[in-house]
Amino acid sequence: MKELKKYIAECFSFLNPEQVDKITSSLVDFCSKNNIANLKVIGSGESSITFEYNNEIIKLTFMEYDNHKTLKEYVSHSRYILQPEAEEIIELGYFNAKILKTKKLQILNQEEYTSSDLIDMYCHLRDDGYLWYDTKPENIGKDENGNMYLIDYGELIYINDMDDYHKKKELESHYLKKSNYCSFYDKLVYNRDIEVNNRNSRSR
Repeated sequence: MKELKKYIAECFSFLNPEQVDKITSSLVDFCSKNNIANLKVIGSGESSITFEYNNEIIKLTFMEYDNHKTLKEYVSHSRYILQPEAEEIIELGYFNAKILKTKKLQILNQEEYTSSDLIDMYCHLRDDGYLWYDTKPENIGKDENGNMYLIDYGELIYINDMDDYHKKKELESHYLKKSNYCSFYDKLVYNRDIEVNNRNSRSR
């Protein structure tokens, strides 16, 4: 537990010691309740740590948009998003952390994916009401049947939740503008819809 606490503190330097203690003990309790032991770190970023256990993934993460609802509620509108099997919110005051448990899927590698995989995933999510800002193959997983799912929730905006959408736009306005992947992929969605409509018209 001491090593885990140290690792969490190093990854999330914005946390104070009390918050690190609370997150560490919450993670240990979560694992105990779900009969999980010997977690192995397989990745970390500015706002998340990903652990592996047998055929499962445990993610400790911070997300701006989900303080008002569970992530399972937020991502439930699309069958193309990997649904969390278990979830726990850690209240830290100004912001919350989450512990998520999901199935482990095979991440697409450079040899497996094509640009059409990203386009298809973006189109599916856009059709279901989501903007996907982080369009890269590392965020797509494939199950044993070859079905593909979005496995990273960090840059996902549900536009039907207007409070969330406006908050994201306000946040972006305070930072230097970066390339908007969505504008590029939205053109692809538009072109796809034209092709589908043309195809349907010809088949009548």
